[in-house]
Amino acid sequence: MEFELKTNLEQGLQVIDFNYEALKAGLVEKIEKYKGLVVQPNDIPIAKADKANLNRLKTALDDCRKDTKKRYMKPFEDFETKMKELIGMVDEPVQGIDRQIKAYEQTVKDEKKTAIQAFYEAQIGELSELLPLSRLWDERWLNAGFKMSEIETFITETIKKTNDNVRLIQVMKTPFEQEVLSVLFRTLDMSAALSRKNDLEEQAERMKALQVKIDAERAEKERQRAEEVEKLSAVCSEEPLPEPKPVKIEVPNFSQVPVFHVTQDEMVQEIDFRVYVTETQKRALRAFFVENNIKYGFVPKED
Repeated sequence: MEFELKTNLEQGLQVIDFNYEALKAGLVEKIEKYKGLVVQPNDIPIAKADKANLNRLKTALDDCRKDTKKRYMKPFEDFETKMKELIGMVDEPVQGIDRQIKAYEQTVKDEKKTAIQAFYEAQIGELSELLPLSRLWDERWLNAGFKMSEIETFITETIKKTNDNVRLIQVMKTPFEQEVLSVLFRTLDMSAALSRKNDLEEQAERMKALQVKIDAERAEKERQRAEEVEKLSAVCSEEPLPEPKPVKIEVPNFSQVPVFHVTQDEMVQEIDFRVYVTETQKRALRAFFVENNIKYGFVPKED
């Protein structure tokens, strides 16, 4: 069955002959007078009439073109309609065959996928939860070009390599074992896992050194504070405070100071201050505190 064109396309269908040269010559002569034309205000009515005539000529030419194209294309349009009908008749069984081929190919892929799943489950062992088949899966495996033997080799070697790397990481006894293993199972790249291990251990060392420094600084502050407390205790605690009692104090060169009596109704106030005294003045000040039942003590320095 072959296509046979009975019309000779070389006999006049390539060229549509018309009085092109005569029309062109007439148009050249007709529009020559409009070249370089400058329209004056008094010539506006004439210019409008010329424009209308030219537009009518343009429309007539274009209508002729459209009509000729329609008549010229009519045989081809009839031919094209018939050819599309014939193509459609052929296309229907092609699509039916194609659907069956695709269904068969999908069945083959499903069977291959099932075989791969079964082989994986027979090989994976204890790594099933940590290394699922989806982590190894390559969609190209289902293509006809990928042999089952190649897929099985890849799965076997990947599982063995992963097991070896897991044991190696466990032997390292790193405190970050779980995170390192997580990187290994996520990337299947031992170099990436070891790089993560080194980063974590370096970070831990930096944190440890920083903590040692902080502890040393804290210990030094505690030591300095203890020394200050010890020095002040030596100055202010030479003897125990006597029992509180009402006293009367005489101050030299001043009027008589009334006796200070401490009662239960008085409110105790806390006042911090600094004094600059000689040894004699210090003892006199301390005696004043004692005799007037004034509680005193060390005020620690601020850090």
